[in-house]
Amino acid sequence: MFAYITEEGAYIQKRGGNFVIGRNNECVMEIPEEVLESLTLIDSVQVSSQAMVELLRLGVPVTWLSRAGFFFGRLESTRHVNVFRQERQVLMKGSGFYLRMGRKVIAAKVHNQLTLLRRYNRNAELPGV
Repeated sequence: MFAYITEEGAYIQKRGGNFVIGRNNECVMEIPEEVLESLTLIDSVQVSSQAMVELLRLGVPVTWLSRAGFFFGRLESTRHVNVFRQERQVLMKGSGFYLRMGRKVIAAKVHNQLTLLRRYNRNAELPGV
């Protein structure tokens, strides 16, 4: 679920397995943590520190926008980043690996296209294919 909170003065808290969206000390909506994929906050919406930590832990990105659509910022977890994989990618950059891999991919694509043309030509029987 992609949630957009547009009510000025709204707040987001964490209660049990749900994110609680409220306004004027009233619960407006509860969103189960397992269905929330993204959260966009427009204008002044408050987020409790417990909710923020849980959003980071779950990998749910939070975006802050103004009423006019001006981008203020984004809160996004870095848990998905694999530092060791990135380090290996940097080390391979100058090794010629990418050029060899690119050539293999292109050769495989050309081979597959020729195979498709030959299969289509079984019915059409065009000379030169």
